[in-house]
Amino acid sequence: MVFVAKVHVVVRDNAEHVTKAMDEARMRSVGCLAHNLELCIRTGLESQQSIDDAVSTCRRIAAHFSQSTLAQDRLKEIQRTIPGLELHTILQVTHGILHRSNQCSCNCLIDEVSS
Repeated sequence: MVFVAKVHVVVRDNAEHVTKAMDEARMRSVGCLAHNLELCIRTGLESQQSIDDAVSTCRRIAAHFSQSTLAQDRLKEIQRTIPGLELHTILQVTHGILHRSNQCSCNCLIDEVSS
C-alpha cells in the first residue's frame, strides 16, 4: 500500500494516460529525464534523412540476422576477425554504425555475409 502523503514526487514517462492519472490522483509528478532525452535524440536523428536511411538499413540487416541461423553463424566468423568488437548497447551500436558509415556501406556487409 502506498501512502500518498509520503510520496513527494512520481517519476513517469510522458504517456497521456499516465500524466492524467497522476493529475487525477493529485500526485506531483515529473517526466523521466532519460526518457525525454532518448525521445529528443531519436527525433533529432530521424530528422536527418541520411541518418534515418542508414539506421533503417541497419535494422533490416539486424532483422535478417535474427531470422537466419546461417547468417548468424557467418557473422560470428566475421566478428572473430575484428579486434575490439565489444559494443554493448543499442546507442553504442547506432553510434558505431553512423561513425563508420562513410568508410563502409551496409551493402558490403550484406555481400560479405551472403557469400
